[in-house]
Amino acid sequence: MAIPTDLDAVCFVEGSQVSLGPFAFYAAAKYFRMPWAFLACGRIFPAFFSWGIYRMIARNRYRLFGKAESACILPTAEQRAAQLD
Repeated sequence: MAIPTDLDAVCFVEGSQVSLGPFAFYAAAKYFRMPWAFLACGRIFPAFFSWGIYRMIARNRYRLFGKAESACILPTAEQRAAQLD
C-alpha cells in the first residue's frame, strides 16, 4: 500500500484501512466515550459537506479551541552525562 507523503489532513490507520480528514475523525470517534461516540455517525453526510466542515474547523481551530504553549524540557548537565552517546 502506498502511503501519501503530502498530507494536509489528519490520518487514521486501523489495520489496513487508512482514513483521511473527516473520515479519520469519524473512524476514531467510535472509540470515544458516550455521548461523543455519536460523532461517528457523521459518516452519513456527503463527502463534500464533511470536507467543508472539516476545513472550516481546521482554519479556525485555534480560535475555537485555543492554543497550548509547549516547550521541550532540556536535560540538566547531570542527565546529559548519564546518557549514552
